[in-house]
Amino acid sequence: MGVGEDRISELYDPLIYLIFSFLPVKCVVATSVLSKRWKDLWISNPIIDIRKWRRRVKTSNKRMLENVRYQETYKLGNFLDRMLVPSNDMLSIKKFCLKYGVYYESEDSLLDNNRIYGWISTLIMRRVEELSLCLTKNFLLPPCLFTSETLIMLEIEMAGDLSTKIKKTGTLGFPQAISFRRLKILHLKHMVFVDEGSSAQLFSSCPVLEELMLTDCYMMKKKVLHISVASLKRLFITNSKKYSFKIKIYSPNLQSLTYVGIPEDYVLMDHGFASLVDADINIAFEILNGKIGKQARKCGLRNLLGGISKAKLLKISGSTLESLFYDGFFASRLPTFHNLRRLEVSSKRTCVTVTTLVYLLSTLPNLESIVIAQGFSQFNQVNDFGRQKVPECLLLHLKAVEVREFNGSKEELNVISFFLKESLILRTMDIVFSSTFPQSWKDFSTLPQGWMNSPAIPQEWKDYSAWPQEWKDEFRQWLLKIMKDHLMQQILMFPKGSTDCAINFSS
Repeated sequence: MGVGEDRISELYDPLIYLIFSFLPVKCVVATSVLSKRWKDLWISNPIIDIRKWRRRVKTSNKRMLENVRYQETYKLGNFLDRMLVPSNDMLSIKKFCLKYGVYYESEDSLLDNNRIYGWISTLIMRRVEELSLCLTKNFLLPPCLFTSETLIMLEIEMAGDLSTKIKKTGTLGFPQAISFRRLKILHLKHMVFVDEGSSAQLFSSCPVLEELMLTDCYMMKKKVLHISVASLKRLFITNSKKYSFKIKIYSPNLQSLTYVGIPEDYVLMDHGFASLVDADINIAFEILNGKIGKQARKCGLRNLLGGISKAKLLKISGSTLESLFYDGFFASRLPTFHNLRRLEVSSKRTCVTVTTLVYLLSTLPNLESIVIAQGFSQFNQVNDFGRQKVPECLLLHLKAVEVREFNGSKEELNVISFFLKESLILRTMDIVFSSTFPQSWKDFSTLPQGWMNSPAIPQEWKDYSAWPQEWKDEFRQWLLKIMKDHLMQQILMFPKGSTDCAINFSS
């Protein structure tokens, strides 16, 4: 190869590696057959993503399937041994992801812990920037990982059932020396923390951390998980109600909080999140009989609401509103969300009454926009809006209302009528019809007698069960259009508190 060809090769390598980044690892390795120049190019690929190594095998023969899996694991191990062999001339690795699925439960497995340990050590030596691992329980990570000067993103998932790990002494040990100088993103899943001090040190040793995600993690023996990271901007916490624990957070610069779980998880807080921009809260509703459990949940939920009270955007689930309603929060004083400009009710619940929603709106004096993302379920009882005090935001600030997944139920019509009538400066009311047929109209035997008795419909059409499927589909679409037209006309006739309000319909 001449000098000119060498120069072309240098220019094309970055483009080749970019193409490699979009391909499964098997395809990257397969490029070695293209030419002599490509033979060993895959070895220097800076992105190694092992998530789609397995191939689908259609067989009921268990022994054959085990043999295929054995061969796959054998090839995978050899592949990684060759790519991650320590040497004096090692190229840097940008990203490494190992979520293979056959996880080395025994020491004599092809992918045993010692082998994985060696790979991780080599990756740290090769200055890896993004590391994503799924490991077995009680896996001991090499100490060099915790002092990496190049890691920007670290994701660790501990495979296996969380309950079995809790019965052990934990799933992840931390060395005394921890320093993630460049780490900005940390995701931990199915992790069991044993010691308060070492877990607190883990987070405090990340001086530039911006994103932390804890998914189904657990703190042993009713201890408190301390998260003290001044640089943190995004925090995601997801826990099941079975494995809850207390969290104490100090992140004064937090901008985004997503919380899914039960409020006992969030009891202690050092400060309110003064810089918070958006919060997404989804509390798992559960009727508790014990007085202690109820009090703990109420205390946790109150602390959580107080912590997010400076948010500008709030996304709240129906089950959260349900918890607020049944825990008696609307009978006492909720924190006032003075900064909140946009509210989204993210899920439909049968017990999320409009009364509950109006109570919440009374704590949002400067709200400008509200989205009801999944409509409301139908109730036997229709709310009486006349007995409720109109929230301040409707009189002074609310400019936009959007109702999605609209099916035309009485509950939804009452919501729309209420906002149109009481919002004095409302500019837009956007109504998005549901793409699916209303559940209550699935069985055409329940259709109103008006169409059944209408002389405009031939008698032979009225036995809907005898129709061909094609007729049924066409009739559904026709009927849905008639329903939409009727609902639109009905809504357009509702009285409006703002003469400038435009009502928009879409599907």
